[in-house]
Amino acid sequence: MLRPVQALLGVAALAGCSPPDAGAGRWLTQPTNEQHTSLFFPISTGSTHAMGAPAVHVAGAIDCNSCHGTSDTFQGFDCLTCHTPAPTIPNHVQKNVGGFSYDSPSCYGCHPDGIGKGAVDHTLKFPIAPGQVHATGALAVHVAGTIQCTSCHANIADRAKVDCTICHNAADQSAKHAGLIGPEPNNGAPLWSGTGSLPTGETANCLLCHSNGALQRVATHGQSPTLPGGFLIARGGHFQSCEQCHTSRTTDPARRNPQIDFAALPRPCTSCHLEPTTSANHLGTSWPGYPGSYSYNDAACSSCHPNGDIGPFDHSKNFPTTASDVHNSSVAGCTDCHTNRTTPTDIATINCIGCHNNGAAAVDPGGVNSQHTTPAAGATMIGFGYTFDSSTSAASVATNGLCLKCHAGTIATPSWTNLLKLPLTRHSSLCFAVTSGNHRVNQTTGGTPACFTCHNTMNTITKPWGVNWTQVQCTACHTNRPAPTCR
Repeated sequence: MLRPVQALLGVAALAGCSPPDAGAGRWLTQPTNEQHTSLFFPISTGSTHAMGAPAVHVAGAIDCNSCHGTSDTFQGFDCLTCHTPAPTIPNHVQKNVGGFSYDSPSCYGCHPDGIGKGAVDHTLKFPIAPGQVHATGALAVHVAGTIQCTSCHANIADRAKVDCTICHNAADQSAKHAGLIGPEPNNGAPLWSGTGSLPTGETANCLLCHSNGALQRVATHGQSPTLPGGFLIARGGHFQSCEQCHTSRTTDPARRNPQIDFAALPRPCTSCHLEPTTSANHLGTSWPGYPGSYSYNDAACSSCHPNGDIGPFDHSKNFPTTASDVHNSSVAGCTDCHTNRTTPTDIATINCIGCHNNGAAAVDPGGVNSQHTTPAAGATMIGFGYTFDSSTSAASVATNGLCLKCHAGTIATPSWTNLLKLPLTRHSSLCFAVTSGNHRVNQTTGGTPACFTCHNTMNTITKPWGVNWTQVQCTACHTNRPAPTCR
């Protein structure tokens, strides 16, 4: 349909004989290039489709008929007159543009700004690049086929509307979020309750937690270089919906929908763990043994519970700290031994020599060295399996390791009651002589201290840093000699 200027002028003259219709006035008036750019499509000077500019794909200059010439209304438009199958189709197929369709509505749906060079920059909106869970062209998990643009953008004419529930249906997601995704605070709408697209509906709730496409937030929750195990929310008392702790919201202009601001500080521990219940749990009869380190504040909470494990802690598998033990929490608080609060199980961060040293404030009368020499030990152990060295950080770690190697709380015979101390004089009377003679401890065999030649087995299931003193073998030196039985 060609539209000569004379026909338009004639229509305008006839229109002057009738009362103006406010709602129909715009179609009678040809918009300026700038008006067309702001209201419909960019055709102003400098744009790719500027009026009067040379057409790229066909001969001649761009005019109204270039887009509207195949329709009897300006509401219709045709991109394919200029953008012919070649090279348009190969350009999209080779770039793996998911959901591509060679028709004008699809063209406008992806290129409403008229920019056709390069792929659509989707990085700021949602990750769809190769290797991502939602990569276009990748095999879809929840439905048959591959992920395409239309997998999320069901309405190709309005790309701003996204629907996650096309693939993530209600039954599947309700099962996956059961017990974890709970109601919003103050009786708000649930985070997951069915189907629906943006800007409202359940897709908005999907993006509240998964705006960057992450599906493993629960498994990797809170992981960092200082807390590689993360903060436990997949089980236990912190098995709650995200917004219970992460109350801050943020809106990325590129993503449009609000999302939980996981970078902001979560609610403090004491906002949920209230008094007097919390202190009663730590100091009362239900969880006894914490008075040496407990206090009701957020810093104290995170220092003992960096990974969110609410306890009570079974420390018997690691070291004796019950109320009847010499290292009970009234004497040695958690942080007296665990110098790095975020890695309490790292043996290299446990500090025995903070208390057991040779300084004036040492807990051992005369210093810890005196406990490893005659008469306290019954023999001189210095240099034969025991050496105290705190001159460097590495030396201190090694010395702490030697402490736990012998004193991990694994010494046990029918007659020995102190699981932490090596009673060498009693060893001589109840088993055989180790303070004198051929089996004396202050000697080495092939460079190995005599103790560790006979007791050469470490613990396995519990206290793996300690020697298993219940295991002994004589065949390292004596052929076919059975191990003695201690009383």
